[in-house]
Amino acid sequence: MPEDQPGDNEGQPESLKNPPPDNQGERTPRTTPEPEKWTIRGVERDTRAVIQKAAARSNKPLDQWFNEDLREFAQAQVRKTTNAPAKSEGSVPDRFDKLKSELKAEQLEELKALRKAIETRPSSLWEWIRGKKR
Repeated sequence: MPEDQPGDNEGQPESLKNPPPDNQGERTPRTTPEPEKWTIRGVERDTRAVIQKAAARSNKPLDQWFNEDLREFAQAQVRKTTNAPAKSEGSVPDRFDKLKSELKAEQLEELKALRKAIETRPSSLWEWIRGKKR
C-alpha cells in the first residue's frame, strides 16, 4: 500500500485514516463443499417473478424457499401419485356409476308403486262409489 501523501487524510480522525478490516455485508466462507450448480431452461420471467414473490412473502431467501416449500409440495405430489390405488372408490367415474345405479333403483321403486296404484284404482265413478270388484 502506498504511503499516505500529504493532504490525503488531513482532518480525519486516526480511526478513519487506517480503518480496521470490515467483514460486515460479506459472506462467511463455506465450511461445506460447494453444492452443485444447476439452472432450469425455459422458465419464463413471469414464473420467476411469482416464485420470488412467494419466497418474499414467506420471509425466506430463494434457496430456502426452494429447499423447504417447493420440495414439500413436490413430495406431496409424488406421494399422491405413487400411493394412489389403481381404481379408488372416490374417483369421479365410480361415484357417477354409483349415483346412476341408485337413481335407477329409486325410479324402479316409483314405477312399481305407480303400477300398483293404477291397477288398484277404480276404472269408473260407479266402481269408485261402490268399490272395485276383484
